Amino acid sequence: MIASKKETFELLKKHNLIANKKFGQNFLINYETIKKIVSQSEITPNSLVIEIGPGLGALTQELLNISKQVIAIEIDKKMIKVLQENFTNQENLKIINEDFLKIDLNNLIEQYSKYQEVIIISNLPYYITSDILEKIISLKNKKITKIVTMMQKEVGKKLLKKEDKIESYLKVLIDNYCTVNTIMHVSKNDFEPRPKVDSIVLKININNDKYLLDDYFYKIIKECFKGKRKTLLNTLPYDKEKIKEIFKQLDIKETVRIDEITIKQLKDIIERSK
Repeated sequence: MIASKKETFELLKKHNLIANKKFGQNFLINYETIKKIVSQSEITPNSLVIEIGPGLGALTQELLNISKQVIAIEIDKKMIKVLQENFTNQENLKIINEDFLKIDLNNLIEQYSKYQEVIIISNLPYYITSDILEKIISLKNKKITKIVTMMQKEVGKKLLKKEDKIESYLKVLIDNYCTVNTIMHVSKNDFEPRPKVDSIVLKININNDKYLLDDYFYKIIKECFKGKRKTLLNTLPYDKEKIKEIFKQLDIKETVRIDEITIKQLKDIIERSK
C-alpha cells in the first residue's frame, strides 16, 4: 500500500527522490483519507477518471481498483518512472508526462469517447489551484461532471462561502456553473513532507446546463482581475466618460474596484455600456 508513511519513505529512498517544492509535492500517507476521497467520487463503469499530479501513485492505486480507465497526468519526470514501475502492465492506466495546464483536455477526452462522463480527481498543488480549476470549469466540456479535489483549507473555505461581491474570477465560475460540498478536512500530519497548513477535500459538481452569464461577461471579468488593484473605471474597456455617467446612475463610486461590486452591478454596467 503506497499510502503509508513506511512505503512512501521506502519509495523515495529507493528512487533517490525528495519532494519537489517547485511542483508543490506533498505525499498523502493516510489510506483512510484516500479511501474516502475515492468512495465519494461516485465512479461508475461509465466514468473516465483523470487524475492530476499522481506523484508516487497513492491515490492512483485506489482509483485503479474501481475505475475502468484512469488517466494520470504528472509533470515531474522522476515521478513518471516511479508510476511506471509501480503499475507495470496495468491496462486501465494511461500515464502522461505533461503540465496539465498545457494539455488539450477536449482532445484527450475525445480519445476516450466511449465513456459517458469524466471525473477529475486531484490533490492540487497550492500554488496553482485556481489556474487548474479555472481551466477545467471554463472549458464547458459537457462530459466533465465533477471535480473531487484536495486544496489548502483557507482556499477551499473561500470557494464555499456565499458572497455577493465578485471575489475572484474562479469564484464567479463556480457560483454560476457549480455546486460545492465538503467531503472532509485533512490534517497536515497526513502528508509527507508535512505542509504548514491543513487541507480540505471538496466535491465540485458542474452543471453544464446552468449558463447564467455569457462568454463576453466572463471575458470582461477576467480582464478586470488582471488589473485588480486598479479602479474599475480604469480596467473596463469602455469610454471613461460614459462609465462615469453609468456609475452615477447606479450610485457607484468612481474609485470602486472589481472585487468591491456585485455580479448584478457589473451586469448593469456592461449592459448600459454596450
